[in-house]
Amino acid sequence: MMDTPHTGSPDEAEPSRYAEHITRLISTSPYASMLADEAGMRARLYRHLADSEDPVTAELGAQLRDGIIDLAAASRVPAYADVFLRGMDTLAETDFRMVAADLDALAEREGWGSEGDEGFNVNR
Repeated sequence: MMDTPHTGSPDEAEPSRYAEHITRLISTSPYASMLADEAGMRARLYRHLADSEDPVTAELGAQLRDGIIDLAAASRVPAYADVFLRGMDTLAETDFRMVAADLDALAEREGWGSEGDEGFNVNR
């Protein structure tokens, strides 16, 4: 449970604070230009999907990678829509407070991050 005063449940506590911190750290990272390259990120994502051990996910990734289908058309295929729904469930379960803390640790270990940034305290 977080000790930061807020309204709503602990699960709803200031999610934008995590997103802002993650975004700020990523923008100062050596990965910033790679992550800003939308076409490159899409190609990496499609390759990652195509390499999946799940046959439906792999098929979807291969079709997206090869330009056979686009995301809009894929979302209308029930088996592919299920892949998207599973991904959304995974995203919904992500603890962005811990992502922020892990990213801080990585930045500190690798020597990058915002000047004067105190880091992200998961207990705040």
